[in-house]
Amino acid sequence: DALLADDLGYAEHWMSFWNDLLRNDFQGTGYIDGGRTQITGWLFDALARNEPYDAFVRELVAPTGDGSRGFIQGIVWRGDNAVVQQSPMQAAIHVSQVFLGINLKCAACHDSFVNDWSLAQTFALANCFSDAPLSLTRCDTDLGVPAQYGFLWPSLGEVDGSASRPERMAQIASFVTAPENGYFARTIVNRVWALFMGRGLVEPLDEIERRPWDTELLDDLSAEFLAHGYDLRWLMRTIVTSRAYQSMAVEPSAGAGDEFAFEGPGVRRLTAEEFYDAIGSLTGVWQVNPRFELPSGMDSGERVRAWRVPLDPLSRALGRTVRERVTTRRETAGTTMQALELSNGGTLDEHLRRGAEKLLADAELSG
Repeated sequence: DALLADDLGYAEHWMSFWNDLLRNDFQGTGYIDGGRTQITGWLFDALARNEPYDAFVRELVAPTGDGSRGFIQGIVWRGDNAVVQQSPMQAAIHVSQVFLGINLKCAACHDSFVNDWSLAQTFALANCFSDAPLSLTRCDTDLGVPAQYGFLWPSLGEVDGSASRPERMAQIASFVTAPENGYFARTIVNRVWALFMGRGLVEPLDEIERRPWDTELLDDLSAEFLAHGYDLRWLMRTIVTSRAYQSMAVEPSAGAGDEFAFEGPGVRRLTAEEFYDAIGSLTGVWQVNPRFELPSGMDSGERVRAWRVPLDPLSRALGRTVRERVTTRRETAGTTMQALELSNGGTLDEHLRRGAEKLLADAELSG
């Protein structure tokens, strides 16, 4: 309860997860001259306020201000791009993947080979985010057929194709977050469960249509999440105070699908940011040159946590991503590059040297 009530600590810890999921960063393709914009300030504020998840998502899908606009705008690539790289198609693919656990990447080029989604359905959704009407394009060949306007499940409502783009986006946002849309709550419940337990109730995480290893658990937890006002902190508290989470940690199981049997939460490595923050906690020497200043009233002094600085060679080796694509799960397997950076890397060496100098200086002052 104390951890969840710490607004600053909570927001700082979860920024890394949401930056990965919403591919938000301080640098990268499109930020300088390509029209790509950060959502860092808006995202931090939403986490610190514990904004209800449905309101959080509506503001990302249909922004009412500039603060959250960067996600739906996507990466504005230079030059002529394939349709799948253009902003409306990025919006359709990423909204479906991040918030609904649906993979439309294949169906953005042709009728999908990996699931039942069609090219027409994907373009109907992308059309809702487009300033100009789209034409169906298969593998970058224009078919000369106008795309319709619509959501993935028409039963949730029809999109008014004559409405303005902001109005269409607001309609899509309402369909995504509708209580009747069971994919919405189940997807975030599955992601949070996987973060704490090491494996989702449904795997892979971006294919929520698959059968869960415990359907009743996923349904009940999702229904309670909705009943508690889409409160993410309530969801986390419920999971970590369960007997399931408090069971002895085990090595992650290689079992998949119906063969999986829960034996306990999986042992987890520290993330790149957690590793850096652990060094800061031990030595009192934190990161330098933060790219984001904390809001007034939340000043942490010299305690600059790793999420606030750009990617460096060590954090890259430890799994932090470039964030030019949505990342729903980082790679956790040990690599040769990690071993080299941890044993002989200049980045860690410099960080530890600064820590050692401070510890020696503190010892002299106290001695």
